[in-house]
Amino acid sequence: MFFDGARKAHTPVTLIGCGTTFDGYLKVDNVLEIYGLVRGMSDGYVITSSCKVVVAEEGTVTGCITAKDVAIAGVVTGDIAATGLVELLKTCRLIGNIQCAHLIVEGGAIFNGLVSVTRPAAGVDSSIVVEST
Repeated sequence: MFFDGARKAHTPVTLIGCGTTFDGYLKVDNVLEIYGLVRGMSDGYVITSSCKVVVAEEGTVTGCITAKDVAIAGVVTGDIAATGLVELLKTCRLIGNIQCAHLIVEGGAIFNGLVSVTRPAAGVDSSIVVEST
């Protein structure tokens, strides 16, 4: 399950729960898990995190996400920029571009956009993994 790596002992987590709607900008310095609806402003930017952003299967984000790592099982309409890993889970629906160092796409994920795999920190390889069902 993709949440396993998100939470570590004593790591603070910010939750946007089911039935919650957040409109505007969101900046967090910890893991962010989204089960509700997050909508950005007209410029498209909505979420910035120095850690991992997780969009659960029930979650929806309209706007751009910038984070260290991003895991998507729900719906995202907007660009993704990650310095580390982006995971598109089998229930994911992403309309937007991805810029990251590592990308994993599970079979069944729906993705409409462009991908740019950038060079990560020195000594670390970039990678793209596409898994079939």
